[in-house]
Amino acid sequence: MLIAIILIGCAENKTDTGKTIPTAQVVASSEKIANNVSTPEKIKPKVETKPKQVEIKKKLAEEVPKNKTTATIYDLNKLEDDINNVMGSLYRFHRDPTHTNYVRSNELKYYVINVIPDKKEFIKNSEDFCMKYCAEHWDGWKYFFNMSSFNALIPLLGKENFSTDQQYNDYTKEVIFVNFTVEENVFELENGKVLEYQALPWIQTPFGYFEGAYEDTLLIYKIYCTPNLTIFIRPKWDIFKVSFPAAKSEDVYKTWLNYIYPIRKELLNMSNELLRKCNVKKEFFDTYPFESYYKSEVLTVHWRPYLKSFLNLSRNVSIGVEPFSSVGELVLKEINVSFINHEEFELYGLSLRIIVIPDDMPEVVYYDNPFTNYLAQGKAFSRSFSKDVKFTDNLKIDVVLYTTEQKGEIRPLELTYSRKDFVK
Repeated sequence: MLIAIILIGCAENKTDTGKTIPTAQVVASSEKIANNVSTPEKIKPKVETKPKQVEIKKKLAEEVPKNKTTATIYDLNKLEDDINNVMGSLYRFHRDPTHTNYVRSNELKYYVINVIPDKKEFIKNSEDFCMKYCAEHWDGWKYFFNMSSFNALIPLLGKENFSTDQQYNDYTKEVIFVNFTVEENVFELENGKVLEYQALPWIQTPFGYFEGAYEDTLLIYKIYCTPNLTIFIRPKWDIFKVSFPAAKSEDVYKTWLNYIYPIRKELLNMSNELLRKCNVKKEFFDTYPFESYYKSEVLTVHWRPYLKSFLNLSRNVSIGVEPFSSVGELVLKEINVSFINHEEFELYGLSLRIIVIPDDMPEVVYYDNPFTNYLAQGKAFSRSFSKDVKFTDNLKIDVVLYTTEQKGEIRPLELTYSRKDFVK
């Protein structure tokens, strides 16, 4: 068996980012989990850290004034130019319309400037910086993740969470284990300190074997610039694939560290240059004892609930209704549906079921057949259906997209209309 790490969404020339959650891949993973449902061990890499020197750091913090700060408030436009010059790029930076405190170089967010708009929250010293940006406190990682995917991750459920043994057995056959590891290390450079943040949401078997990336594998360098501006830079790598016989997650982790070593060297050099351009005084970082951070936890995703409740899919339904007779009957003439896939992966083998219930009468199967074989990332697919269904007072329509092979429902939509919606 060959194993591959895939770092999703980081290649500059990519159009489809890919991901491991599509049904076909999920099923392949589930088959391996079915025979054993014990919780896999967390990744436990050997991380070399310096021994804590509490007394020295305490004394240092007492000796250096806490109000040490940079001299000026940096101009945002100048910072954008400086980032392009240092990184060798020609990006036009834009404020993110959905996260207005972030100014990004492009949609893949290679270079991002976090702007603090409120002067009361400006970074006055290195303790302020750590309280906002050190991994233990930082929630900015959510800006780089697909949060609909992340929110589907939950702790492993036990038998007590299911009504029947059959439901529990079905769950254990389909559940996917995700070892979510976060690590942050502090690098002291000539012009100051930089935080290297890693987030590794990797799928593994109950036996600890690596199976792929559940979400983007993040490598972010956090660079202080001024009290109101902090820079995040990420590598612009091609898809990273490492193939070798079935390997334990800790062995894949070692391969990952070897892979990022030259990337780290390059980006730390660039970070050091950005610190110089921002005119950061190295002494600024001496007022707080920055420490490395490590956390690893095993979470799970159950693909049926994910498809049903979390999949990022836009749905639009419109109907055509006309008068039918003088006694007040109406007739449903057509239903138009469209779906847009906002996920970072493709959807395959989709069918559509439309059920119509007129006036609380027996349901009418309006349509239940294949819909499309392929719905690409960011693409829409639309169809119209015609069939006459008479009603008088109310109309209920259930629109359910589902995977043809597994019958897993995808974000079902229930619509209810009354006579007043059509007769004014």
